[in-house]
Amino acid sequence: MHNTSKLTFQLHAQCEALRSGIAGVMLGDGARARLRGFRAGGLVWNSASKPDRLFQLRSGRVNIVTSDTRGNEILIRVVNPGEIFGEICLCDHADAPHGTSAVAVSPSEILEAGYEHFRGQLLSDSDMMTSVLRLFCVRLAEADQRVQILAEHDARQRLRKLLAYIAAIRGAPSKNGGSQVSVRITHAELASFGALSRPHLSLLMTEFRDQGLVSYERGSALRIDLAKISEPT
Repeated sequence: MHNTSKLTFQLHAQCEALRSGIAGVMLGDGARARLRGFRAGGLVWNSASKPDRLFQLRSGRVNIVTSDTRGNEILIRVVNPGEIFGEICLCDHADAPHGTSAVAVSPSEILEAGYEHFRGQLLSDSDMMTSVLRLFCVRLAEADQRVQILAEHDARQRLRKLLAYIAAIRGAPSKNGGSQVSVRITHAELASFGALSRPHLSLLMTEFRDQGLVSYERGSALRIDLAKISEPT
C-alpha cells in the first residue's frame, strides 16, 4: 500500500503545487472576493447551503464532513492553509444543496468569491482551465484512494492502509529520523476518515503503538513508521 500511495502522489506533485497558484489567480481580485473570519466550530456552509461560492483557506483548518444514516459524522476531506475548496460543484446543478458541511476546526480566515466571476475567468483563460482540470485530477486520485481504503473490510488492515495514505500525502519527516513521519490529526478525525467507531479506533491505535507502528502523546503530532505500517501482514 505504501509504495502505491507514495508513487501516486509523487506523480501528482506538480498538480498539488498548482493549488495555491490557481487560488491566487481565482481569488486575488479584492473587488470580487472578500476575507471572512470563522471561529472554531463555525460553519462555512451546511448541508442545505447552495454551492454558489469558491473558497481559499488563508489560515486555520477546515473539515468537509457528512453524516451517515445513524447521524455519525464522516470526514470527507481536511482543508489546509493555501488550498481551495468548494470547487467541485462547478456545474449546472448549483440549485442543489451541497449535502456536506464545511466546519472550521480552529479559528480560520477564508477568502471567498462567487462562481460567476470564476466561470468568467475560465472562459477567457485557457491556461487556468488546464490548471483547474489538473486540480480535479488530484481530487479524483484522492477519492480513488479513499474508496480503496474503505473497501477493506478488516478494520486493522483498513487502518494500516489509512495511516500509510495519510503519511504519504500529509506527513512531514519526524525529528526522530528514520522512516517516521509526523502528521497532525486527531483520533476523532482518524475514526471518521476510516469509518470506525471511536472506541474501536482507540483500541487499534493502542495495539499499533505497542507494536511500534505509531507513537503519540496528548497534544503532540501522530508519528507513523512508514516502513513498519506498510509491511505485509
